[in-house]
Amino acid sequence: MTTASIPAPLPAATSEAAPAPSATPIPPAVGTDGGPAGPATTSPSTRSRRGRTARALGALAQLAAVGVVGSVIFGVLATLLSLGISLVLLFGIGLLFLLAFVYALYATAWLEYERVEGLYRYGLPALRGRRRDRPGFAGWLRSVWDQFTDGPM
Repeated sequence: MTTASIPAPLPAATSEAAPAPSATPIPPAVGTDGGPAGPATTSPSTRSRRGRTARALGALAQLAAVGVVGSVIFGVLATLLSLGISLVLLFGIGLLFLLAFVYALYATAWLEYERVEGLYRYGLPALRGRRRDRPGFAGWLRSVWDQFTDGPM
């Protein structure tokens, strides 16, 4: 079978007229292959590979930092919790350590939340503390408990 025996495809039936071929060819866009500036320096696939590589290296660097800093944070949290529980019978001094433990947990949760959002850009809303619904010390204690039992916190 030769190319002469293959019928030419039928033109598409549209209401618009096909543009007439111009006498002068249109030059390719700048920065594309064969254009006045030569071949493009980076293709979109190369840029996306570079972005993935940079993101992976950033994740590795953050995991290494979390490995170092995380052990310090864990030590501080464990110390505050153990001091709070052991000293609660001594004039209630342990309650201050337990309160410090809860606020250190808030700080750790916020730090991790923001770290993950900065690295992966999931579009997570920022963590916010819960507001008091009652005035006074009882309202403050209630807000601390509500924050402690809040899921995202």
